[in-house]
Amino acid sequence: MWGSTKRSTLGSRYSAPGGGPPVSKWRVWIIPVGLMLATAILCSYLYISDNHSSEEYRPYVVPPHTNTTTLGPDALLDALPLNKAPPSHPTCAVSVQMKGSHNSLRLSIPLYLQLSLSPLEWACHSVELDLVQSPEADALGVSHLGTYQYTYHYRHNLSLSYILNIPPNNVLPPSDRVATLEVVLKELKSYSTHHKGHHVVLVWLDMQPNAMFGTDSQFTTLFDSILEQEIGAANIYTPTQLKKRPDHDWPTLGELREKFIFVLSGRGFEESTKSRQSVYETTGKYAFVDIDQRSLTQPSVDLTRFKARHFLNIPINGWISQTSWELVREAQKRGKITRGWAATSESRWTQALAEGVNIIATEKIVGNSWAHLVPFKGEGRPFTPLSDWYQQ
Repeated sequence: MWGSTKRSTLGSRYSAPGGGPPVSKWRVWIIPVGLMLATAILCSYLYISDNHSSEEYRPYVVPPHTNTTTLGPDALLDALPLNKAPPSHPTCAVSVQMKGSHNSLRLSIPLYLQLSLSPLEWACHSVELDLVQSPEADALGVSHLGTYQYTYHYRHNLSLSYILNIPPNNVLPPSDRVATLEVVLKELKSYSTHHKGHHVVLVWLDMQPNAMFGTDSQFTTLFDSILEQEIGAANIYTPTQLKKRPDHDWPTLGELREKFIFVLSGRGFEESTKSRQSVYETTGKYAFVDIDQRSLTQPSVDLTRFKARHFLNIPINGWISQTSWELVREAQKRGKITRGWAATSESRWTQALAEGVNIIATEKIVGNSWAHLVPFKGEGRPFTPLSDWYQQ
């Protein structure tokens, strides 16, 4: 009979409302129970912090490359400043490799958590933000849609931070249609506040060419004022500070503790971006400007405008020519910090490590066996552990 109390092997049965076949109680509970278990597993997996690490994280020193060749008569390397030979100090910032996140706000891991994951495995020391400007030129935001508009992923990430009780709890109000630069910088500053003595964090700001409005001077004034307000001048390592050092040599990691380095990036071959970068480079205060490797090969490129730049940014998501890797090596020899973005596969990650790229940016934050910098005792990787990373 329907409605019988007879027990089945799948659990007790009861009559469906209005009659009909009996329904096992386990079917009623399986969905909510499954969701609860999935949520618990996700939270426990993601909520890793450097306080939980039982081992000490040791980034790597990149030894000098030998038998390096130049790039030939096209003189691309003339774009790189000739400061000095590779730094002799083993803990100089240009002498280590680190992990960075690519398209940082588009990822499922909150920005705050990307920086505070277990440093033994997944933690990033560099993030990337797609920088957009409002059509009225009076506000700056971060949006991977390339325009000043609503960004779902960042709202989701901040909500996840709130669920995990990770400061800051800056969930965007429903009326907000864009993650403003101020809100994103507050999250970075909160990381710094809650991690006293943290190592340098490099922040790449990828200027979107279709979302740059107003004049270049308006942008410079607005951008610098936001950095000063949200991060604080004392917490930023600036181009002026580097210029004051002998031979423009990079400081050690110990000297850069609790500092942020901001780098304006983007398609330097597009007029809107190129003009904005050039003006900021001469009148701005807080951010460096990088060399976009794609700009070096543009027709009639003016290489002289790259003379004072200290970062080389190179895509590594597709086919990479040997010339590109040689450019990375030569840049390192000249004391430049190199960044490879979009390391989307293990082969690209491994090759970037082997070529001595300083910052390897990937969207693979957790859940894989290769996108991290744990000590490796095998052969094929030209680096050694930096034993005094935490002793400086």
